[in-house]
Amino acid sequence: MRNFDEQPWGISASDVNVKYTTLDDLPDNTVSLVAVGSDGTVWVGTYEGLGRLRDGAWSVFTTADDLPNNTVSSVAVGADGTVWAGTDGGLGWRPGG
Repeated sequence: MRNFDEQPWGISASDVNVKYTTLDDLPDNTVSLVAVGSDGTVWVGTYEGLGRLRDGAWSVFTTADDLPNNTVSSVAVGADGTVWAGTDGGLGWRPGG
């Protein structure tokens, strides 16, 4: 996600500050939203798909992975780990993260 000052999106925790771009396998440099699962997995919605950050590595889910549309406008993680993604093409879900 680009901040208002056009800087790369990042995650900060304590003394750690990490920034991600498409060069790090983030789906898109513009992140619309972020959700965090109970296991610490970070999910981001972008115009180019759903991104998952787990154990320091990004995975990208797109229409090639049965996401209804690559434009992800909402994401939620259920108590059982199921990820729900609202897209321009409808609702998609992925069991257990």
